[in-house]
Amino acid sequence: MMDNNNVLQMPSAVSQDAGTLSENVSISKTRYNNGDGGGTMKDDRYVTHAELELNTEKVLHHMDNKFGKVDAKLVGLDKRLTNVDERLASIDKHLTNVDKQFVETEQHLSKVDNRLDLLGQKIDQIPTTIENSILREREFQRQQHTETIRYIFGTIVIGLISIAVAIISLML
Repeated sequence: MMDNNNVLQMPSAVSQDAGTLSENVSISKTRYNNGDGGGTMKDDRYVTHAELELNTEKVLHHMDNKFGKVDAKLVGLDKRLTNVDERLASIDKHLTNVDKQFVETEQHLSKVDNRLDLLGQKIDQIPTTIENSILREREFQRQQHTETIRYIFGTIVIGLISIAVAIISLML
């Protein structure tokens, strides 16, 4: 009979569809036939070394295939991340250009704002300028009026003096 201390629990063959281990299989540490004349292979819980190695090779091959697929997915993901990084760099450059244009636009708007302020000041000065021009024109007209009155009085005085001289000369 077999001693339970000599039996190891090992996973059975990997399921081809699911790729998972299905049940535990016991493997004897001693010889397979356990010294009872070879026995029969009716008990599916025990496997030979060759079956174990074949099963192990299948599992390792399956693992290699899975690792290969994972590596391929990681390479694809790395390419996609590189592409995203390039797009982000392009967007960053574009945003930098937009920032520069924004700063330039703000500078232009500042210049326009300053010019509009100056124009506003000039427009605010228009009534004062018109008033000053009207006052100068009135002063000029007042001066012209005074000169005209002096001219008329001067002419009248000279005419009166001429008449007085003529009357005096006739009288004498």
